[in-house]
Amino acid sequence: MNQELPIPTSLRRDWRLLSASEAKFQAYSVESYFRTSWHDIEEVLAANVFEQLHNLVLVVFRPDAIIGRKVFAALRLLSYYELVPVAARSIRLSRLSIHELWRYQWNAASLDRIALSERLFTYSDSLLVILRRTSHARIPASVLLARGKGSPQVTERKATDLRSILGSPNRMLTFLHIADEPLDLVRELGILFPRSERIALMMESDMPIDRRDTNAIQAIVRDMYTKAGRLELDPSKALAHLLCSALSKSQHHQSHDVQIALRALISDLHKAKSGSKLSWRRIEQNADIVGLANEWNLLMVGSEYIEHDIEAQSAIIDGDTSIRDWS
Repeated sequence: MNQELPIPTSLRRDWRLLSASEAKFQAYSVESYFRTSWHDIEEVLAANVFEQLHNLVLVVFRPDAIIGRKVFAALRLLSYYELVPVAARSIRLSRLSIHELWRYQWNAASLDRIALSERLFTYSDSLLVILRRTSHARIPASVLLARGKGSPQVTERKATDLRSILGSPNRMLTFLHIADEPLDLVRELGILFPRSERIALMMESDMPIDRRDTNAIQAIVRDMYTKAGRLELDPSKALAHLLCSALSKSQHHQSHDVQIALRALISDLHKAKSGSKLSWRRIEQNADIVGLANEWNLLMVGSEYIEHDIEAQSAIIDGDTSIRDWS
């Protein structure tokens, strides 16, 4: 009788080539996402699977990067890491996929941040790009880039971090998500794509660099720019615009319920202007009643003025693994 082992022998033996965290490996290795994805990737890359994964990076440019026109600038910056884009797909993140991507971190996120993320990350299409390192190094390319992207927290970033250079204004509008280690890359491909697409992406990633179609990736980005449009990424301006829209609506005859919601919304926006934190679910509900729930400005205001984290709560799995851990 052929009894399938939950964790393939090669992976049980060599998992430290994919992660510096045993806790992360133990959690991922029994997940259906990871197991199915690892099977497909190992099938395509075969004997070179560990070496190739060391040199691959998975980057997701989220709706704020598309709407803010940040992709080409980011790809130029990534070239300084000797990374070349080898495959790309336009994808639509869903409520389910983002909850699964951050399953082990969102236990420390406030309910407001989770609710806002569901709106912000699914607002429009995102762009997934796989890049390959053209040089050789002992530390995986994903680990080096995860460090170089900079903290979500503006106050904890260096001027040379990717997010600083791209002009990320706060911890929600950070433009890109990067799989932190090769282990994360495998798992995230399992979450985001069915088997046929995973295999296609790995085959493209394994092609010689000089055969990649750079024009195809540029065309995908330009098409996404056209479909998404271009909007402001300045939360303080968004607050002013949203307040102006609410005040304008209050000047016209409205039903009793709408007037109550308008007064509450205007009051909350004034408080945010004075430095107070907002309840995202409260302003979203009132904005919906008065007809402002679909405004991009509302998402920008939420990104800046809500409480993002549960105080003193740690993530189940800390996404940060240092270069020292790998060394």
